[in-house]
Amino acid sequence: MNIACTKIPQLVELLDTGVAPEPNVISAQEDASRPEFIVGKTDFTVKPIYFDALPYKGEATKVFAWIGLPNNATGDKIPAMVLVHGGGGTAFFEWVRRWNLFGYAAIAIAVEGQTDISTRATQPEFGWATHGNPGPRRTIKPYGDWEDPLRDQWMFHAVADTILAHNLMRSYDFVDPAHIGLMGVSWGGVISATTVGIDNRFSFLISCYGCGFLKNAPNYFGRGLLRNQS
Repeated sequence: MNIACTKIPQLVELLDTGVAPEPNVISAQEDASRPEFIVGKTDFTVKPIYFDALPYKGEATKVFAWIGLPNNATGDKIPAMVLVHGGGGTAFFEWVRRWNLFGYAAIAIAVEGQTDISTRATQPEFGWATHGNPGPRRTIKPYGDWEDPLRDQWMFHAVADTILAHNLMRSYDFVDPAHIGLMGVSWGGVISATTVGIDNRFSFLISCYGCGFLKNAPNYFGRGLLRNQS
């Protein structure tokens, strides 16, 4: 067990048990705005799913994601990726498809309770439709929810969602658990860098202009983190 998470029992449980959430494929009947599945490559299928996440303020939550898996898994195990978007983003089908083209199974998650249905015309401040069981959303000021209990803070849930996505990818027999990488962009880079400090099962991290050591930054990032003594 990673020492960094010894005071975060809910994350410890996710790591120790390796529990994988059940992926629920979004069907055309549930959401007429998208097809049931989209073939990203002849040997991979990319599907929209939800999976259950940790409760938020006593309420059940779920995560929207795109997942790309091989159609006909052979005896050879393949590498996989977990993908985390940046601020203003969501789970992107195309991001998963591109990793599939390199031969990776992949999952892209949405970490603010959103889907990939654009609402920019009517909701420009956020830009994506929210599903029915969201967790917390990123605050306007970085770490602006620092006074809330740790289990109710956005970063806690974003990291937990990332670990759950990792557990899900590890649950597939055709995925090589020793070759699962994590990639995050901007805020996703921050989430990913935080996650690998807790979940050391990832084989590598690609943090695309995401930063660590934010508590040392001489700006509102540092002030927000230094105030949080959770």
